[in-house]
Amino acid sequence: MKDITSSEIKATLRILKDLKTRYNANNLSKELGMTPMGTLKMLKRLHNQGILKPELIGKSTYYSVYLKSNYAKDFARFILQKEAEESVPRIKRWITELRCFGETATIGILFGSVTRSERYNDVDMVLVYDAKDNRKINEMLKERNEINVK
Repeated sequence: MKDITSSEIKATLRILKDLKTRYNANNLSKELGMTPMGTLKMLKRLHNQGILKPELIGKSTYYSVYLKSNYAKDFARFILQKEAEESVPRIKRWITELRCFGETATIGILFGSVTRSERYNDVDMVLVYDAKDNRKINEMLKERNEINVK
């Protein structure tokens, strides 16, 4: 495997995190500040590595992360962890808080104003877990709410 560039990481993150937008080389190039041809070459490289899958709709080719591939899943996990490690301190703090649910929850997603602004009133998070763990999660949340300042 060749080295992954920062542009490839940014493109994959954008495609992975923005599920409501279909990305092709033209509209992704505007988001990344690259030329459409450079973006197309990058998308084809990511496709050849098994990270992205193309979908032809009309005359346009749209790309999505190929989540049936274990390699693509591992790559997505890696770049999301890399993004978390390189984030600002306020986000790192809440990521640390989310990690305490790691034993019980399958997925934890932090979103909302805390990810965008220094001034936030609440912290929005989604936890995905088994229904049988509901009582344990609620106890953990109650404990965390008592410890953390509002």
